[in-house]
Amino acid sequence: MKNKDCVLIEVYGGTNPNSELDQSGKQAAWEIASYEDLVKELKKSFGNSVAIRYIDTDVKGIQNDKCRQLVEAGKPFPFTVINGEPCIVGGINSKLVRRFLDERAFQMLEKLNAQNK
Repeated sequence: MKNKDCVLIEVYGGTNPNSELDQSGKQAAWEIASYEDLVKELKKSFGNSVAIRYIDTDVKGIQNDKCRQLVEAGKPFPFTVINGEPCIVGGINSKLVRRFLDERAFQMLEKLNAQNK
């Protein structure tokens, strides 16, 4: 499968000193468990058409400028980022991620159908 056909889903977790909602110990355990559930569900449904990774910002920092802006604005982790765009802030919601993936699949089918006309 070509890399461009793969949807990259990144979950940024960590401690945001600018947020009153982050409670590092409890938050980290919840983030990891939610992330693992997301991976299982999406891999089962979408297989290799999705790449999913967890980024511990306390260890690796934040390379995504849009996520860095969310931290500076005091938004709580985790951030769910799809193809470089933060989509969900303060949670990991598999239903919303699936909706995005379903919409993307529909758009790809429409494009293929248009090419075959």
